[in-house]
Amino acid sequence: MNKVILIGRVSSRPILLNTKSNVPFLRFSLAVSRRRYSQDATPITDFIPIVAWRQNATLLERLITVGTLIALEGSIQGNRVMNNTNAYLTNYEVNVDSFQPLETKEQLEIRRQKLSQKISEPTFEPIYDDNQVGLEIPEHDQELPDESQNSDFPSFLADKNKNNSQDDEDPFADWDLSDIEPDSDD
Repeated sequence: MNKVILIGRVSSRPILLNTKSNVPFLRFSLAVSRRRYSQDATPITDFIPIVAWRQNATLLERLITVGTLIALEGSIQGNRVMNNTNAYLTNYEVNVDSFQPLETKEQLEIRRQKLSQKISEPTFEPIYDDNQVGLEIPEHDQELPDESQNSDFPSFLADKNKNNSQDDEDPFADWDLSDIEPDSDD
């Protein structure tokens, strides 16, 4: 029997796609906390890949957002694919058979509004106004440190700054290879 029951929060933005034959499917991750056997144990969260097909996909896409608490029932499905180095990789995901949101419509709507606010508000401050033509270098960046006058300047950086064409041509020029003997098959 292959049966999985999970309760957790949606941890990635649900993505609704269609197959070539126009069958809808939805992919997202579910954050599920592991059971702790003592209160001193560090909490561990697993992020489980989820896929829902057909009607489940379209319903979930309308109901859930990042952070939604949900119960899922389904089965584990493994997919075996070959990567660039011709090695087989197996990916596992939970295929949804049924689901139940564990939050009220009001809680879902509040979360949806908060997420849309975060997206619409700028997340950065411009470093110059529109009237400014170019960027100015801050005062502390005007001069680079002089390695000869600064005792805190690391010596290995001073050596790197010297123009040594031999180092540019051969990265192993400083290595002493006389101590290395090739393995011999006796």
